Amino acid sequence: MSASPRVFTISPSAPFLRTLARGILDGEIISGFAPRKAPELLATATIYLPTRRAARALSEIFLEETDSASLLLPRIVPLGDVDEDAFAFEAGSAEPLAPAITAGARRLALANLVLRFAEKETPLLPASPATAIALADELAHLIDDFITAGLSFSEAQKAVQGEFDEYWDRSRRFLSIVDEGWRQFLDERRVMDAAERRDTLLAREAERLAKASTGPVIAAGSTGTLPKVAELLRVIANLERGAVVLPGLDQELGEQAFALIGEKDEPMPGHPQFGLKRLIEKIGIARDAVNPLGKTAFPLRESILSLAFRPHAEDEESGRRIAPEHALEGVTIIEATDAREEALSIALALREALHENKTAALVTPDRALARRVRAELTRWEIDIDDSAGLPLADSEAGRLARLILIAAAEDTAPSTVLALLRHPYLRDLFAAEDVARFEIACLRGVRPAGGVSALPAAVNARRGEKHHGSDQRSHFEDADWDRAADVARKLSEFLAPLTALSRGDYAVVQFAEAQLASVSAALAGQVTDDGEEILTAIEALIEAGRDAPAMTLADFARILSGHDPRIHAAPGARREQAVTHSRAAGSPHDFCRSDRARWFV
Repeated sequence: MSASPRVFTISPSAPFLRTLARGILDGEIISGFAPRKAPELLATATIYLPTRRAARALSEIFLEETDSASLLLPRIVPLGDVDEDAFAFEAGSAEPLAPAITAGARRLALANLVLRFAEKETPLLPASPATAIALADELAHLIDDFITAGLSFSEAQKAVQGEFDEYWDRSRRFLSIVDEGWRQFLDERRVMDAAERRDTLLAREAERLAKASTGPVIAAGSTGTLPKVAELLRVIANLERGAVVLPGLDQELGEQAFALIGEKDEPMPGHPQFGLKRLIEKIGIARDAVNPLGKTAFPLRESILSLAFRPHAEDEESGRRIAPEHALEGVTIIEATDAREEALSIALALREALHENKTAALVTPDRALARRVRAELTRWEIDIDDSAGLPLADSEAGRLARLILIAAAEDTAPSTVLALLRHPYLRDLFAAEDVARFEIACLRGVRPAGGVSALPAAVNARRGEKHHGSDQRSHFEDADWDRAADVARKLSEFLAPLTALSRGDYAVVQFAEAQLASVSAALAGQVTDDGEEILTAIEALIEAGRDAPAMTLADFARILSGHDPRIHAAPGARREQAVTHSRAAGSPHDFCRSDRARWFV
């Protein structure tokens, strides 16, 4: 172990990953370890980063900084997606862990437990599958929070006493689902909660490093929000050849103001420095002992941000420099009148950066705003890279799968049927001209009864009617009616597996198998990344469905969009240099900044 923790910080205005790479290569972080002069040394190091994206970016920067076409890279481990292979435990160092239960399987199993409990607590808990799924989501979040905090639900049972007993007792009975049913379910299936497995792996890695660590070990970019990650960082900082690099520790803030951020009586968890303050306390190092790495790109702007978030403190130095007005040159504030104008303004700024051959980033935790900006840029054929990923339900294939379900479950809502027929992935199956004929022939006027399966009969019925001269159908020839009928027939056929289950309650497995058949037919002959993802998600749902409650097709359609919440597009050739970045993801990506502005939202 080192005599004192080795901790560094990189200015928030400096390119994080590039500064980190240069510090490693030039020997500024680990004494006696300078791979720029001896590149073969780099392969002996281990670097922990928050995400896989950051790991890939750092690898590319190492190649750029060494000006090498080939290089033995260090072992880079993403903390955000831990597993045994990433941590590479020594053989025989620990017993293998049970696999983590998938998010979909846990969601459906918890919903089943909620429904069983609802039978005893009616009317305290809703008894429909859709509402049970919503409660299961909240219960899953609560389970993860307790695991992360290292607490047990038995402690929660005793948390509130006195005048709140009557109301709290209802919640305690609900939490008994976990104590009585969930642990038993996990044991029977021989699986673990993903959060518990993650924490166990992190604890094992910290123990392994503390006992035996040879090469340089560096952890960078993490704020240690998770307790087990914070413990791992503490171990690394105290290794003989270990170091922790923090993202943007504020070293200008006065001592009393900094102390107020983490005060026990009134902590400020919403302050940007709250997590970093707790982390350096966990590591056991004073803030003034943390070494700055690299140079500050915009010191005056950093001063303004520091002052803007500064808690009131009586001992703040009266003569502290206030950044002059020119510190904000190039920073623009736009007061938008509505959400669309806000998104359009940001999209225009990103587009302008591209036209000037610059790079730019939108930094926002607002996923709705990110989607709106992406939509605006798509109009100009700019494909933006979203670091937070794309929700599966919002991908083209996800939207197709959802429309297929809704069209089969609803009683032929024209808007849903048309949205499905005009989906980009169905253009080869349904020609635009034929869809227009079908719309005129069947979907205008009184809605056809009987659902999608009755559409062919509805077209034939309209064909036999007499239509007024002002009605477009009066000008239809036999070929027009034939094409409209062909659309109705093909739509009815590829939705048939689902429409056969549109009445009554069925097992989730039956719905999922029927949906897989319909989506596979719709995607036949097409190879898309999101298409593969949606088919994989439905197959996983089939595996998980055995623990789900029976429900109607309408209920199944309502819950599907949340089954697999996140999909990441595979990287490919893109006409873009712009990215959106989710600040909540905690990833220290190396964004090049436009000379004119950087967006903070």
